[in-house]
Amino acid sequence: MESKQKIEVKYQGNPIWIDRIDEMNETVTMHLESDPERSQEVPVGQITE
Repeated sequence: MESKQKIEVKYQGNPIWIDRIDEMNETVTMHLESDPERSQEVPVGQITE
């Protein structure tokens, strides 16, 4: 997905950046905006817009 503007997405109520999407496993690798050094993989269904 590409966008010219920032789309705010959240994980457990916290703003995040999505680093990678794994469509086959339906997961995303993401990091909290407040902690860019700590990435984690979570199910797509746990991400909200």
